[in-house]
Amino acid sequence: MTRTPLTGSSLVDVDASIVFRRPFFVVLVITFVAGALDGVGYRHLGVFTANQAGNLVIGTTMMIDAPAIAVLAIVSVLGCGLGVACIVLARFLRPWLAGPNGSRALMIAAAVLVFAASGVGEQIAPGSKTGPAAVGELWSSAWWATALAVGMAAFSVAILGMVFISGGGMRAPVLASTNAYLDAVRYGVASRLDRTETTWPKLARRAAAFPLAWTLGASTAVAGVGPLSRLGLTGGSAVIVIVVALFARRVTGSQPNPDPTV
Repeated sequence: MTRTPLTGSSLVDVDASIVFRRPFFVVLVITFVAGALDGVGYRHLGVFTANQAGNLVIGTTMMIDAPAIAVLAIVSVLGCGLGVACIVLARFLRPWLAGPNGSRALMIAAAVLVFAASGVGEQIAPGSKTGPAAVGELWSSAWWATALAVGMAAFSVAILGMVFISGGGMRAPVLASTNAYLDAVRYGVASRLDRTETTWPKLARRAAAFPLAWTLGASTAVAGVGPLSRLGLTGGSAVIVIVVALFARRVTGSQPNPDPTV
């Protein structure tokens, strides 16, 4: 079983291979950043900014015991959906955003938005407070302020996750790593059962790299490695994305067909 890398760009399914020499590495970096941002959001506010499946669980199971956090989780889901829709619309109106230069520009814009959203969140819900203490009572002024911060953060992370949907032909589950975990297990088991298939072990390793990268990012944020604040961790993540966008580029003339398709 093999996967054929995408050779062009698409308005809704852009592959990082059109921009970078090492697309798989690049989307792993983005996945690491998404994990860090998720860890920051969950540690301080009790909701995720990238793992929207987790937010759906929080929203449905905590509605009675902690309605403020439950509704906040739904706000994050809506903010994420809006971010995804905005990228699709932007690429529809300006197809060049699906090409190499446009994708790099979106990466930088997403990083700036992520940091800006974190700055707003730090002003609204300072890092000295966490969980319910930071969220406030449902529909209170403090809750609305926190909801704005969470919605902005989810919107920004969604844009970051939508810049590249795949890396070198393999889907990049930046916003949720569950599918990659399932792929890693099923390919890993298949490789033990069918030793005549030489691609399964490689696919298992590549798929497992995504949940590992997300987990490392989340662990870094939750553990609070070093003296960095919430804003510091987010700022560092944004810098990583910008550096990758600017310097991890293809050799001139080596990129595939840049013309986007629907």
